[in-house]
Amino acid sequence: MKILNPTHYCSWHMFQGPVMECSDLLIHGHPFYRLKIQITDGDEDLDLFAYASHKECGDYVPQVGDDICGELWLIGYKEIPDYLRLKP
Repeated sequence: MKILNPTHYCSWHMFQGPVMECSDLLIHGHPFYRLKIQITDGDEDLDLFAYASHKECGDYVPQVGDDICGELWLIGYKEIPDYLRLKP
């Protein structure tokens, strides 16, 4: 699976890997899980940090060692087009 170096303005990727760390946090007063997920890009292991709301997880409480899969959507530009550049 390749998740880095997108060649277009957006790229969509699926990922799967074990939860290495899990913690609770509040974002604007709403409870979330912060998950550190280890994924593999070729021969290299990469850490992906994902945030999941308690509401979306429902009765599921993520635990270290769980196998997690999801979707990652990257949006960006290798060069910023003129029409997106800030004007003085």
